[in-house]
Amino acid sequence: MSLARIFKTALRAPARQAAHLLLGLALGVSIGAAHAQSPSELVDYTVQSGDSLQSIAQRQFKFGGSWQALRELNQIAPRTQNSIYPGQSLKLRREWLEKPAPPPPPAPLPSQVTLQSAGPGLILRQAGSTVAAQVGTQLAEGTLLQTGPTTGASFTMEDGSKAQLAPNSSLELTRLQKNAATGQLQSVFRLVQGSMQMVVSKLKGAKPDRMLIQVATATLGIRGTSFRVSTLGNSAQSEVLEGNVELGAASALVALPGGYGSKVVGTAPPLPPIALLPAPSAFTRMPWYSQHETAASLPARLEWQPVPGAVRYLVQVASDAAFDQLIAQQDSTQARVDFATLPRGYNFVRVRAIDANGLAGYDLQQAFRL
Repeated sequence: MSLARIFKTALRAPARQAAHLLLGLALGVSIGAAHAQSPSELVDYTVQSGDSLQSIAQRQFKFGGSWQALRELNQIAPRTQNSIYPGQSLKLRREWLEKPAPPPPPAPLPSQVTLQSAGPGLILRQAGSTVAAQVGTQLAEGTLLQTGPTTGASFTMEDGSKAQLAPNSSLELTRLQKNAATGQLQSVFRLVQGSMQMVVSKLKGAKPDRMLIQVATATLGIRGTSFRVSTLGNSAQSEVLEGNVELGAASALVALPGGYGSKVVGTAPPLPPIALLPAPSAFTRMPWYSQHETAASLPARLEWQPVPGAVRYLVQVASDAAFDQLIAQQDSTQARVDFATLPRGYNFVRVRAIDANGLAGYDLQQAFRL
């Protein structure tokens, strides 16, 4: 501000303002303009009767700032801080008046998913191309897995969760992300056809949307749990062996605790929770070979105690106790089954009863040797 303009302003201003301007001139201070600030960072304030810099700061500043900072921002000379007058316009920093917006959350990181077993006939599609399905292959977001007619596949996640995909099944890994701050996984899978079984690691405070499985017209929200999910046509179902699953469809949500299952058909809401059938109590016939006997002959017959309420049974044979290496499976309406071909040596069998709703119960599992 020029010297002549300061004197003209002083002559037109009230006595207190004139004294303020002239004292500022004597002290060599430029009066009336705040330090250069972005307009979006400053807010105008009109001085009211009875205001002082101290009272303005106490009443208006909620998130920092002080009357000394207000004086410096408006370039008010130290000896004239009490000379403000009603109607005078002051500049306030917006950050003193408003709670600062929280910083944006860190961008999610990709999570690691590893192919643990790959039966013959497994097709792996990534980025629109078919790639070799080998144990140890890293599965990226968007990967599609399609199992063959007789064997399945399995994969593990970096939090220890594990999934087994049954024969004649197709699964898309829609989203594989990890919270950069907490490390918690955020995963979405889409089961196109067939069935899968998962054991999801338990995390304290995990939300149901930590893992979602989309199937037909339904969606499953997963916490820490062991469960199965399957789809056929326009129907979907889930059986919870341990933990909790939320099954949502047609704007309805059903909470499934361990030991219960539910089913969705078309656009209907999920059925109320249905208790799962227990495992068969015992095998009553099992092929076995010992050093004192000749090798067990084929076909290999397995029999077990019937389960009340069962309309059929699913029987699976694998070369390992975890059933990652599935060899064969059959459905049976009787409490017995014959396998025409099985590899010699140690194998593992598990059988589960299936009720009239198509829900499968708990497994009876045992090793045998051919």
